[in-house]
Amino acid sequence: MGTDDTQAPAGQQGKDAGPECYSSKSHVHMKHLSQGQFAALKSAERKMLTRVLLLNVLLMFVNYIDRTNLSFAAVQLNRDIGLDHQTYGLGAGLFFCAYASMQVPANMLMAKIGGPIWLGTIGMLWGITAACFASLRSVPQFLALRFLLGVFEAGALPGMWSYLTHFYSRQRITIPLGYLMGSLIVSQALGAPIAAGLMSLDNKGGLRGWQWLFLVEGVLACIVAFAWFFMPRDIDAIRGLTDDERAALHASMSHAAKPSADPVKALVAALKNPAVWIGGGGIKFFRDVGFYGLMYWLPLVIESMLDGSVAPQQRAIYSVLLTAVPFVCSAAAQFLTCWHSQRRNERRWHLASFWAFGVVCLALLPVSQMHHSAAGSFVLLTLGVVGVFGVEGISVSYYLALMGGEKGLGIAVINALGALGGFVGPYLIGALTQKSGNFYGAMWMLAAFLAVAAVNVAVVTEEWASKFSLNPGQSPTVRRASSARLPSTLFGDASMIAAVAAYMPEDEESDSDEQMDLELGAKPEVAAAAAAAAGPAAAITNTSAAAAP
Repeated sequence: MGTDDTQAPAGQQGKDAGPECYSSKSHVHMKHLSQGQFAALKSAERKMLTRVLLLNVLLMFVNYIDRTNLSFAAVQLNRDIGLDHQTYGLGAGLFFCAYASMQVPANMLMAKIGGPIWLGTIGMLWGITAACFASLRSVPQFLALRFLLGVFEAGALPGMWSYLTHFYSRQRITIPLGYLMGSLIVSQALGAPIAAGLMSLDNKGGLRGWQWLFLVEGVLACIVAFAWFFMPRDIDAIRGLTDDERAALHASMSHAAKPSADPVKALVAALKNPAVWIGGGGIKFFRDVGFYGLMYWLPLVIESMLDGSVAPQQRAIYSVLLTAVPFVCSAAAQFLTCWHSQRRNERRWHLASFWAFGVVCLALLPVSQMHHSAAGSFVLLTLGVVGVFGVEGISVSYYLALMGGEKGLGIAVINALGALGGFVGPYLIGALTQKSGNFYGAMWMLAAFLAVAAVNVAVVTEEWASKFSLNPGQSPTVRRASSARLPSTLFGDASMIAAVAAYMPEDEESDSDEQMDLELGAKPEVAAAAAAAAGPAAAITNTSAAAAP
């Protein structure tokens, strides 16, 4: 930790030393810790990188690979077991029916069983289910396994976040969640070459390439899940911490806000808030149609572009490898857009403009294909994917900014409505492609859905939404600053962020920084002096700490 140039008076080195721990270099809001406690906390967190966080990152990686490897396998699988496009789209979307319906029951069970045992168990179950895809022989078996995979994966994402809240306070969880969600980006970028390598084993050992893909990645999930049975359940169970480090971790959690005493009131407020229904039904649903439609059909769309230019026996591997290009570009765009959005403290126009850009590219894609321009079509497809995937972190931060005290349950409602798009998108693409024999209509359909989402984002402002929130007196500025504390402004997969918010206890919000300082035992003039000494960099890096209660 860096040191502040402004020191507290000698009489304040105990109780009031906390604000000096918070500087532009520390990136935290831990005013209730002394400098010694904060140093011990950072030491403990370094040890938790390998003893707590590493297996979370690995489990997230294999979770996302097992969820989406179907899109890569489809270039061989569909022909081998006789899947037409409509049935493939139905199976891809069926996952989300189970996924959406089982999230809440799954996490209720986790609360009873405990994180390590629960996550280890469901990880083993979805790994076994993923490996069973290697034995696919019929359409009913395909549909049943997709539904079962959704059941077992439902509790994974919110479960991992809920587990991390036992070790990191809200003010310290941004970076751990950044690693966790960063693994999603890595899985998108690395999933394609890994799949291509496994599918190149075609006919080795009597197995087709897609069978190797499901088998190896399913077994990998089981191996990672097995290690979870040895994970610590709470701070006291972490091995290798000193007494000071353990005490500092407990102290960092001492100011965590309790869950709302009246969740029914928050739920009713969320259901009454038109911004919640517009955010879920008018924005996220339409966006998810495009997002998951592209995710599950991208390799097949690329394969159709290669028809006639690549030998049939090589087309499957080439299409899988080329799928990595749009995702790598999207990952780069996501970091840049989130950085720029946070720097400007603006979300709505970042989101609307990127989606509008995606609309234009997807709408032009069929025109390029009609002119048999494979290179031009691939460029347009890549840019269209960037337009949809490149603002993931900003999107849910925008949803959260539409709500006040009901945002925890409100974002859950938005995510549930949006999850319907995860079924509709893949299914509609399959139905349209089955009927027409090409992807022209499907791309225009995705562009139309995404256009509705972009227009609604441009129209729905945070100022308008503030009239309907649980805390209608809270200003849009404070609302924006509050949501900026979430890691969605840095990294983000929308479903992950939604899970984060749904299981995150609400802050005890106040529109007065001075009041918060007094509650934590800090004198306002000391905090102000420390903030002034931190310089302009702190104003950018610590926007949420300076503006939010």
